Amino acid sequence: MTLFNIITIFNWIVIAVLGILLLLEKLNPSKGGGDAAGRGMGQAILYLVHIAFVVLLILNVLPYHWAHYTATALVFSPLFFFRITPVINRIRAFNRMRAEDAKPIYEDKALDKIARAIRDCNPEKVKKLLENVPDKTAAANELLGYAVAEANMNDYKKAEKLQNIRILFDAGAVVDPADRFDAPYYMAVASSGNVEILRMLLERGADANARNSNLSTTILQEAADAWKEPEATVRLLLEHGANTEATHIYDNKYGPETALLHAARMGRWGVCLALIEHGADVHFTNLREKSFHTYYKVAKRGFNPNGYSTKEDFAKLEKVVDSMS
Repeated sequence: MTLFNIITIFNWIVIAVLGILLLLEKLNPSKGGGDAAGRGMGQAILYLVHIAFVVLLILNVLPYHWAHYTATALVFSPLFFFRITPVINRIRAFNRMRAEDAKPIYEDKALDKIARAIRDCNPEKVKKLLENVPDKTAAANELLGYAVAEANMNDYKKAEKLQNIRILFDAGAVVDPADRFDAPYYMAVASSGNVEILRMLLERGADANARNSNLSTTILQEAADAWKEPEATVRLLLEHGANTEATHIYDNKYGPETALLHAARMGRWGVCLALIEHGADVHFTNLREKSFHTYYKVAKRGFNPNGYSTKEDFAKLEKVVDSMS
């Protein structure tokens, strides 16, 4: 049996299947249930089946080899489409990424080169390029926030990213005052729980009581919500003078809350322990008349680990709270 005969038989099988489907639809038409979108989709598929049946039938009865091969190609075209579409999308995404990378990070060409070296985690190049700019200190100041953001993004080449920040400090960069921005860039570091970066910034003048004026949050509350090392981040801020009585508004229905009350509501008991050890007020209440003790008593009746607190954390907290009674 030749390839042409195999293809012809395959085409007739497909045509027969489509014919049976169309016959079944005629004998037992759909009732038109579902929403308008579902009915529209069903009608569109039915029309496509009709068209496919007619086109394949015509191609397969023609006495030309190309017609039979074309019919088979049409049968496999949907499968090819679904296989090739993800590949095309990946190529488009890659091209968009390349186009985005090609855009300048800074309009100033010298700063842009240094920023790209920072992004590429190349401390030696950063240091070398800084030596060639007219005002090294001004350049370092301008690039510090960008370097911190890059280091805070993920742990890829973490050592190199930290070294980039150190190089900028060595070149004369200083941490911007907290009141210069609605939300200082280092609040994102506290929110992530990047202890090493935050320590470096606090030692260079970052404000342990910084606020996000747009969201009415404090850096201490952001640290309490950190997804990496919330307790260590909170303790670091407390060591640098963070005010445990500072309030923020995380949710309007609860009103102003201290970091301790917020951490208790979120079930972050290791954070609560750190705050209480530094004198946080356990009696502060929110608009719902709930205090630290409200959430603590609920957890004590049935502790539920949440990925950020362990039974050991809660046991340590219990000892401290019991000693306060």
